[in-house]
Amino acid sequence: MAKKKPNSNHHWQRHLSMLNRRGKVALFVGAGVSVGCGLPDWETLIRKVATTAFGKNNSNITRATGHQSPLLRARHLRNALGSNFNQAVADALYSEPFEITKTIHAISESGIRRICCFNYDDLLEESHKMSGDTFYSIVEGDRFNNNFRGTCIYHPHGLLSYSADRAEIQRAKIILGEQEYNSLYSNPYSWPNLIQLSLLTNYTCLFVGMSMQDPNIRRLLDAFCTMNFTHKHYAIFKSPRSGKSGEERITASHSMEAMTKDLASLSVAPIWVGSHDDIPQLLRSIRNR
Repeated sequence: MAKKKPNSNHHWQRHLSMLNRRGKVALFVGAGVSVGCGLPDWETLIRKVATTAFGKNNSNITRATGHQSPLLRARHLRNALGSNFNQAVADALYSEPFEITKTIHAISESGIRRICCFNYDDLLEESHKMSGDTFYSIVEGDRFNNNFRGTCIYHPHGLLSYSADRAEIQRAKIILGEQEYNSLYSNPYSWPNLIQLSLLTNYTCLFVGMSMQDPNIRRLLDAFCTMNFTHKHYAIFKSPRSGKSGEERITASHSMEAMTKDLASLSVAPIWVGSHDDIPQLLRSIRNR
């Protein structure tokens, strides 16, 4: 009888579960997690901010949300809105009803104590409050003890809390456009860069809700690769083959192969799931408690 091929996801789950019990897993959380809660994706956020900047019928909206790169579009809007930019982003972020999903709850219940969240919202913090966990929510400029035994939720791109008042929103430093990314590139010792590199070098990192196309995280992963660390990182993706058949499935298989090779060049291995609904169970399978 032919030996059954092991499920590769189960292999990664066992490995990550063991590392999590040792406190050696960090989580990187991207926009896909917040979108699942009802918050806007990038394109929707930009359109909403553009409407605030130029009005619904102004042709400048087309320029602001056209075919420029996302970083250039955000730069255009920041220049147009000036000191009102943060408030416009916050208003766009929370303009529709949202909920704390099973994925958010699974993250807060996973026992992973170091979380790098690229989203501006504070849904992870709300979920940790509901779970009764102790945590720090940290943005650039905050004083904190990195030996804290509870959960540290780092926001390297800034934080716009749902309950923040206008003054707090205006003071927030958010990284969204070309100007901010250029600042990250030119200052390798900036707080966002150092936090991310510290997590990449000291932990096995699991990326959730991320496309892995952000230029700065790719730059930092390239830097990680040059340091000759032997541990790798993991990223959860919905399989392109899910629900496909025939030629579409073959094309999707080629896409998976190309993505796997690209990620391997960054020392990241993909974990394929059939549906985004599978992510909470995967996170529960590696919990340390």
